Amino acid sequence: MEIIKKHKVDLTGVLSADPGPIIQRAHSRGIITDREYCKVKNITDPEEKVIELLDRIRTKSDQTCQAFLDILREVHDTYPRLKDLFTEAKESDISFSAAAQDTPDGIHCVVMSDAEKIKKADSIVQDKLQFFKTNRTDLVQKVKNTRQLTDLLHQTFHKETLDCVLSKEFPQDQMRKLMDFTTTESVAKEVFLALCNVEIRVMCEILKI
Repeated sequence: MEIIKKHKVDLTGVLSADPGPIIQRAHSRGIITDREYCKVKNITDPEEKVIELLDRIRTKSDQTCQAFLDILREVHDTYPRLKDLFTEAKESDISFSAAAQDTPDGIHCVVMSDAEKIKKADSIVQDKLQFFKTNRTDLVQKVKNTRQLTDLLHQTFHKETLDCVLSKEFPQDQMRKLMDFTTTESVAKEVFLALCNVEIRVMCEILKI
């Protein structure tokens, strides 16, 4: 996403003071894979660590980049200088600069962070297994980041199961196969939360959040 490139120098300066929390959150949300996390974590110089993280995120989808910006918005109290960046960002960078905005009719609308959206989605859907049965077609068509999704599920499924999922050529087929393996409520809960972390916008669209 262009916004990360535009603010890369400033972000590097701010986050290099303590990059650990940002890297941990990026990994837990599925923004970076296990392999990427290990590579970034093993870099000793804090500034180089942040540069590597930002460079990797920039190569990903706009949706993933936006998820990273949501993390920055969540932690701006930990990194006070982020507030200055939020304030200085141009109106065209609204996803980075604003946590709230006024609608045309004057109603003040607070934009939820990804963490808040995930919590709300989890509370709305009590029967996760039924959710997958009801929304199978939408999920097959709309979920694209299946590799990141499977990275978050390595403790939920056996390696052979995930290899079977990833052996399919297209994301639609991978998602279809993953749901075929989601047969219990406990597994459905794990897959649901992983989806919320990787594809929160798709989930919000389906749940109309």
